[in-house]
Amino acid sequence: MSGESIKTNVVYVTRDIERALGMEPVGNYFIISNDTPYGQEILKKYPNNVWLVKSDKQLDTFDLLKDEKVKENITRHKIPILVFQNTSRIEAFSKENGWELLNPSAELSKKVEEKMSQYVWLGDLQKYLPKTEIKTVSEIKFTGEPIVVQFNHAHTG
Repeated sequence: MSGESIKTNVVYVTRDIERALGMEPVGNYFIISNDTPYGQEILKKYPNNVWLVKSDKQLDTFDLLKDEKVKENITRHKIPILVFQNTSRIEAFSKENGWELLNPSAELSKKVEEKMSQYVWLGDLQKYLPKTEIKTVSEIKFTGEPIVVQFNHAHTG
């Protein structure tokens, strides 16, 4: 899919630019991210649709949104925003600034994405998951058998 097929402007604001590269940043699709060496490569390919924020440290999504130039541009252009992972803090900040946030609510995202709540709301569908045990880290003992450890709030195991 190409950003050219999006009917209205959308800006994806994310700490790591690769998270926003599911489609090319062209047409009505824009990306705001940290200024990194990889980000510079993407900027060279798509100079009209990528904006990198310079900082002496990597900024998380909320800090990118708080950047004065980012705030000014989103507000001035009334661009709907998309973030990698919505939080109640990002929701409140977006509302305070009058921005349209395209993500599902932070509450719904948390319920669906966090492992503990997934385990609960899946109910009978848990039978389709690999054998699952819920333990604290101190309770995990490696016995030599393969094991996958996933934390409640994480995107990888």
